[in-house]
Amino acid sequence: MRFTFLSLLFLTIAIPAFAQKGPAPPEVGNPAIDYLHKVEAKNSETKALQAEFRQIRRDILFDDTVRSDGAFWYEAPDRFRASYDSEHGSDIWMMDGKIINYLPDLKQVEIFAQESGEEAPVNQLLLGFGIEVERILKIFEVAIDDNLTNKDEIAIVFDSKDLRRSMEFEQITIVFDKESVEPQQLILKNAESIITVYLDHVKLNPKIKEKVFETDWPGDVEVLDYSKS
Repeated sequence: MRFTFLSLLFLTIAIPAFAQKGPAPPEVGNPAIDYLHKVEAKNSETKALQAEFRQIRRDILFDDTVRSDGAFWYEAPDRFRASYDSEHGSDIWMMDGKIINYLPDLKQVEIFAQESGEEAPVNQLLLGFGIEVERILKIFEVAIDDNLTNKDEIAIVFDSKDLRRSMEFEQITIVFDKESVEPQQLILKNAESIITVYLDHVKLNPKIKEKVFETDWPGDVEVLDYSKS
């Protein structure tokens, strides 16, 4: 089976609910944690997301680089779609307890059960949009990256304490725009690769057409359903 990065990223992750609005958390003395509380508060009313992305994956061993472009949509509580525009692009839907991965060049659809609950892995693309700080700190140690932080941007480094729940990524860095408190860039590192994802045209609470979450593929596509095994 061939997987794109997003396919691997989403095979078992749960879609987390965004934090509900509540009292401001106490100061804890860690600037990274303080800033994540700010991100959480900013997104307390976020019920939907839409963004475009540009992804660059560099293979550490072979020093090979692959670029892909696409978009993703999220609608609370549990509907997500990511779509690639590249030559070998795929569409990935996450909803109704399943992950559906359409690979047009292979004429295949793969269906997987989606893990749920507090111990499920976290969705890295949503990590910068207000996932509860309490949940983040169960999976990651966080700190400010001074090398990537400047007068316009702040970078938070997430060092994994639980590789299963961080999808085997040892370190994730998210660069936020200081003024808008929106993520601009993600850098994901594991033993094999460094993946940089640039986000653009981010929209909070857009009106997403129902058609976005409708699965669709030609009739001659082979459907492999692993969700029942």
